[in-house]
Amino acid sequence: MISLLEIAERIRSGQKMDNKEWGIGLFKKLQELIIKYDLKQEGPEKFYEVDDNYADSLFQAATDLLVEVGVYCTTTHRTIRFSEDEVREAARETPSEVTVGEGRDQRVWRKRELEDHRPPSIDVSGHGPWSDAMMPLPIIIRELARHPRVDLIEGYMYARIDGHEVHGKPLCAYAAKRAIEKIRNGVTMAGRRGMAITYYPVLTDAFSLIAPLNMERGLRKTDGVLLTILPDLIIEEDLVAAALIYNELGCYSQCGGTGTGPFGGGIEGRMIESVAGPLAAWMVYRDTLLTAGGASQGAYLPRKGTTGPNRQTSQNSRGTQWQSFAVQQALRRNTNQIYYSIIWGESVSLDDLISEQYLLRVALSSIRTTILGLNFRVGCTNPPTFTSWVVETSDAALKSNMKLQDYEEISARITKEKLSDYQFQTRQDKRMLIYGNNPNEFLKAGLKAYDWYNQTPTDEYLKNERTARKYLRNIGLNI
Repeated sequence: MISLLEIAERIRSGQKMDNKEWGIGLFKKLQELIIKYDLKQEGPEKFYEVDDNYADSLFQAATDLLVEVGVYCTTTHRTIRFSEDEVREAARETPSEVTVGEGRDQRVWRKRELEDHRPPSIDVSGHGPWSDAMMPLPIIIRELARHPRVDLIEGYMYARIDGHEVHGKPLCAYAAKRAIEKIRNGVTMAGRRGMAITYYPVLTDAFSLIAPLNMERGLRKTDGVLLTILPDLIIEEDLVAAALIYNELGCYSQCGGTGTGPFGGGIEGRMIESVAGPLAAWMVYRDTLLTAGGASQGAYLPRKGTTGPNRQTSQNSRGTQWQSFAVQQALRRNTNQIYYSIIWGESVSLDDLISEQYLLRVALSSIRTTILGLNFRVGCTNPPTFTSWVVETSDAALKSNMKLQDYEEISARITKEKLSDYQFQTRQDKRMLIYGNNPNEFLKAGLKAYDWYNQTPTDEYLKNERTARKYLRNIGLNI
């Protein structure tokens, strides 16, 4: 398939255009492809009954997009286009298995299928900033890594380290190295010395991206790095440079997004981008662990929440459900790519992490993701109780041999009986609190569920979990 060296060459030789010209061209092409492949349809009654021909047409539209428009390098202001043979060859060569970690902590991430009987692989996520004014990072890592089912941990970037604000290349490189060293300390404290670590970059310049590579104290060849396609299929030259180095060493690359942006101009356009994004991430950065795309993802969603139910309704309407499923079917049928989904309930935007209703809502996300054949990304410094509950409810779905139809029935019942009046409040991304005068405010909600120092759940959390567990047993879940 196309080499990363060839990608590096095309970044410098592709057609020159400015950002606005690129965006307009992308929008127009998406509208053409929607019509050409008749993607604006009513959809099936049940979201999982998407026609295979529709999924294949969606994949062909994404292929055409990469051939006729390509991706855009925001560094050099040039386009990188691909031939159809290059896109199809890349799709065929995507690995269906990726080995991460070393020794007894070595794990294999796999492509999962719909209603797969195999348990999902699990990435416990930091995915954000940290400060040395907060609780020591190795303690946090120790507790996140301790669960035996966790396969890899996605790290942190430091906003403040050793008394210094992190800005400028020297401090960014230093902070990157120190962050990985502290994460290594944490997984060792957890008895998981060989656990894979995904580097969450402090900056996306090549120097900062490569700085933590160090077999003794930093990233090893069994670790990885987060290299993500930006909205509207935009890439960066420095990330390609980092991809060259990491790929040469044998490290894995992880993608936290699928390239979906506002220029889609409608849900069908975003669907095409959501299929094209993972293919581009594989060709351009060699990303092998990818966020599952969907029609509801992208920068068009409001970044500041008001009340949760309004946002949830927009994401879980019948239209969005079947169209998101069509994206995943298009990729599942035409590639071997390995996908994970973010389990609902991350601490970054919620204050309630302990109520019975919250736990039932998490359970539905865990069960649904399991049955849809996706792997898991769990939390953003959520307490370890979150990981345990997600694993238990996922395992219960597997033990109960649940199918998609069963999920729809149990979801409708739980929503009617327990969640119809659940007003979960969303707020601005709480990770931003780490840059303020009281960074420990970021941990406040999680501390209601778990004592990080004493390594114990709170009594209030345990009481609510017992209630939720009893309810799920009473409605037939084997938990």
